[in-house]
Amino acid sequence: RKSSNGKLGGRTGRVSSATSHKRGPDKRRVSTPV
Repeated sequence: RKSSNGKLGGRTGRVSSATSHKRGPDKRRVSTPV
């Protein structure tokens, strides 16, 4: 269970970074059309 948690934490951190990057351009693109 400890090993799973470690992998999950790493995956969550990577996903958070990807979400932040996607949100940045997403907001800019949405602001352009709006």
